[in-house]
Amino acid sequence: MNRHAVRILLFVLLGGVLVACGGRRATSSPTPRPLLTPVSTRTLLVFATATPSATPRPPAQPTPSVPPSPTPTTLPSPTATVTPAPVARVTARIALNVRAGPGTVYPVVTALPRGEEVTVLAQTEEGAWLEVRLPDGTTGWVSRAFTDFSGRVPVAAALPPTPTPAPAVRPTEVAEAERGPQAELSGKLVFQVAPGGPIYVINADGSGLRRVAEAGLDPTWSPDGSRIAFVDWRAPAGIYVVNADGTGLYRLFDGQLIRQPDWSPDEAWIAFSWQRGGRLKEEEKCFSFGPFFSFCFILPADPFWELALVSTKDGSLRELKSDPHSFSPSWNADGTELVFRGDNPFAGGGALRRKRVPTDADPQLLLADPRARDPRWCANGQIAFTYRQHDHWEIYVVNEDGSGLRRLTFNDPLSLAPPPDNAAPAWSPDCRHIAFLSNRDGVWRIYVMDADGQNQRPMFGDRLDHLGLTYTGYDDRVLDWAASAP
Repeated sequence: MNRHAVRILLFVLLGGVLVACGGRRATSSPTPRPLLTPVSTRTLLVFATATPSATPRPPAQPTPSVPPSPTPTTLPSPTATVTPAPVARVTARIALNVRAGPGTVYPVVTALPRGEEVTVLAQTEEGAWLEVRLPDGTTGWVSRAFTDFSGRVPVAAALPPTPTPAPAVRPTEVAEAERGPQAELSGKLVFQVAPGGPIYVINADGSGLRRVAEAGLDPTWSPDGSRIAFVDWRAPAGIYVVNADGTGLYRLFDGQLIRQPDWSPDEAWIAFSWQRGGRLKEEEKCFSFGPFFSFCFILPADPFWELALVSTKDGSLRELKSDPHSFSPSWNADGTELVFRGDNPFAGGGALRRKRVPTDADPQLLLADPRARDPRWCANGQIAFTYRQHDHWEIYVVNEDGSGLRRLTFNDPLSLAPPPDNAAPAWSPDCRHIAFLSNRDGVWRIYVMDADGQNQRPMFGDRLDHLGLTYTGYDDRVLDWAASAP
């Protein structure tokens, strides 16, 4: 081999070596070892994450100390959820008596305004009375009938001892000062429980309650206080008379649909209102104008009510000229005139009117107001009557000549509760007081006031609540007051 060939061979071998060395450099350069570090770094991060997760476990070990702290916190919570018993909202019109026990024989603890929500704690076994707690913490019993409570609560474990009832008539040795304002009231009252319900007599001092008729309406005293006239719509219907002690019942006059009898001062006549004629049921009226046009309409029922007199001696009848709708006649002191509620579309509509008796003269206007009804004339020249005051009843008086109109009963203008009703006035025999019906206590009770409207108070407290007095608003003549018979 010549020298030239050897040189070429050396160059080839050297190039191969250089190429081999250069290839290894190129391979290690694009894949540097530091790129593997992230792998080990991720592995370290995993361990770092696992380490803190193990760290919170020590707090988990004190977990046994957690139950003691929930124990006081959790126990009140369920108790607070269970404590509120069902809530009853009082629905009485004005107020409901809260008593010391379940019954009207227990004393009144406080009064509960209408709409007040109270907590129900327990009930009597039959459920008629509820034990309640007021918002101020006072507890007592209320009648369930005057609430909207419809649920059930546990029966009371024990009831308060029944108080000893006070005697019906106070002993005579009780001082006049202790007897209070009732001491000045005398005479006796007759009253109906409801139209068609029982009729009772009671002395003005609250003694002597007795039933004198099992059913009737609009009772009235004879002037001497010895007899009572009333109406019974059951067959045989008519005007009945009974003695003040409930004996001697007899039918004085046969007649249907009679109302508001009133005894004349000389006891010779009883004035009353009764249904006579008119349109007793709806009637259809049709008119035709030729073969192609006609129309019909309905006339509503319009029965007439007229005034009449019946003789107390022989039961003979005398009809009086009055309005087509005449109600609630009441005699003046000398028996020559009647005042009544009339409604005549041709004489100014509804009003209080005066009627001379027994003449056939037309009635004269006394008070032109259709909202006045049930007038009661007294010997002092004043007429008390029930008046429709927007949405409730009030008591007014007016002089017999139409002057001096004034209102005697009022409601609280600041109260949010519906105003109470005051209705059905009845004069005392001496015209110094007026008895009337009121539901200002949440139930209908007999109230009394002075003739000028002062000193209004319950006449018998709650002693008649068990009877369930009612007033319908249809000219109910609930009460009448007479002097005690000699």
